[in-house]
Amino acid sequence: MSAKIRQAARCALLASSVLLAFGAQASAEQAAGPAPSSGFPAVATAPKGAPNVLIILTDDVGFAASSTFGGAIPTPNLDRLAANGLVYNNFNTTAICSSSRAALLTGRNHHAVGFGTVSDLARPEPGYNSIIPKSAGTIGQVLSAAGYDTAMFGKNHNVPTWQSGPMGPFDQWGNGLGFGYFYGFNGGWTDQFEPQLIENTRTIEPPERGDGTEAGYVLDRDLADHTIDWLLMQHSQNPAKPFLIYYAPGTAHAPLQAPAEWIARFKGKFDSGWDAYREAALARQKKLGLVPADTKLAPMPEGTRPWNTLSADERKVAARYMEVYAAMLSYCDAQIGRILDTLKRTGELDNTMVVFVEGDNGASGEGGAIGGVNYATRISAAMQGGDEMAHALGKLDDIGGPDSLPIGPVGWASALNTPFPYYKLVASRLGGVRNGMVVSWPARITQRGVRSQFVDVNDVMPTVLDAAGVPAPESLNGIAQQPFDGVSFAYSFTQPKAPSRHQTQYFEVFGHAGIYHDGWMLSEAVKVELRLDAAMPDPASAWQLYDLRHDWSQTTDVAAAHPDKVAEIKALWEKEASRNHVLPLQYSNFSSMLPGTRPEPLAEPGVHVLYPTQ
Repeated sequence: MSAKIRQAARCALLASSVLLAFGAQASAEQAAGPAPSSGFPAVATAPKGAPNVLIILTDDVGFAASSTFGGAIPTPNLDRLAANGLVYNNFNTTAICSSSRAALLTGRNHHAVGFGTVSDLARPEPGYNSIIPKSAGTIGQVLSAAGYDTAMFGKNHNVPTWQSGPMGPFDQWGNGLGFGYFYGFNGGWTDQFEPQLIENTRTIEPPERGDGTEAGYVLDRDLADHTIDWLLMQHSQNPAKPFLIYYAPGTAHAPLQAPAEWIARFKGKFDSGWDAYREAALARQKKLGLVPADTKLAPMPEGTRPWNTLSADERKVAARYMEVYAAMLSYCDAQIGRILDTLKRTGELDNTMVVFVEGDNGASGEGGAIGGVNYATRISAAMQGGDEMAHALGKLDDIGGPDSLPIGPVGWASALNTPFPYYKLVASRLGGVRNGMVVSWPARITQRGVRSQFVDVNDVMPTVLDAAGVPAPESLNGIAQQPFDGVSFAYSFTQPKAPSRHQTQYFEVFGHAGIYHDGWMLSEAVKVELRLDAAMPDPASAWQLYDLRHDWSQTTDVAAAHPDKVAEIKALWEKEASRNHVLPLQYSNFSSMLPGTRPEPLAEPGVHVLYPTQ
């Protein structure tokens, strides 16, 4: 427990003791006459019976990673939520971190709230400036105003880079997004053993650098510790108030790191390779009823080598990356289990609506053909012709520990996204946008099973408000609010076969464009740029059409057979893209990486004087 929380606990205990000491006298005085009129300002009170809300969002976790969705990585705590709730197999994200988080937090399309790209690559256009407008109040702000206690733990990748310093401004830090307490980190990723931590608006140091073992410091455990401390404090001080917790660990985004004991659990488990993983995962998905029986495996992306063509050394290194990924996700699941156990111990689990989104996009292919020991330098090292494989072999036992910042190869990304094509960033393909979701709320959701309605990440906020009985505000803090783009999927809690109410959803990231409409998906073509070791949009080629009603894994282009449908949905794409500030599409990030693109403080001309702290 942190010193600040311990101090607050002592104060709360002292206050309680004082109240108990004078309780009898106060009761007698109140019985003697009418209660005095209150001069205190009115406070917001949540609707009677409103649920607690726990939103969990993991990072870079593919559809077929967790055991809940047919993967080979044991996630027993997601499994237990699924056994006591509903499993959504048609849940969709935006294909990239910041964008999915902005849509989840606001209930609006990501470009409509300035997050058409990650905050690190923001550019001065309304759909891409990484500034959530005040007209798009977040779920934290709305539920705070409705009488909820709110807290956020983990990753906040919605802070503009030029506002991420200690002087702020703090509008899009955790507190500014409506969360009364924040503990975690700003930005896309951090080290599990030595993270860059923020508490509210103050940079803090972890107790000490982790040594790579479970006994040492590990960020995922620290996040769970702080969440549990906050929960117990809230339960003691405000037991009558519901809470909202947004729990967003950095797992399993690179760097892939986990305690050595957990990595050892997976030794040899993935030696059969990614091709065998895909086959086994699809078989399990069919057995679990997660995909139709006739679902096909989408082809591996161009340039991805079959496992049996890798050398013995290449297989050894690739297997190690996957062992670490599995350990990281499984360890994270165990920490989430501690939070669920705490809710059960305090008697709050029954009326807690848990929305667990396993991944903010598909698994990441950013590791390229062979992965990398250092995520931060992998692309530049590859382009410079370095011998990454020799480096990885020399560091094999260190991969996943505190002396590495690894990312796995693209073959595993494709396997973890089974049965869909491609991976993170490729917003035109289901491998980029399809993630698993589980919703559990024992007090109200009594049905069990799989739900296949089309659901988007921007549907989460409208659904939570619907469940809580909190209307979407027309105005917040005096500012008129944008309408939601998302649609509540609460109807699916009791109507397993009901038609999807979210019928149209466009996608776009880094020029990868597509649109879903009423069971069809129109997608821009994709090509693999071997020099960059990455999938790129192919605007010179014709768009492709997929009938997802009969082609669950997006494997068969039927554009030639349905030219009228292509024209119809392409017109819808143009309309949605225009309405949401998507256009014009930008197919390269190079200009966004140049100095001066964003108003970074230290990029301003002049002399900057730096002083030591006291």
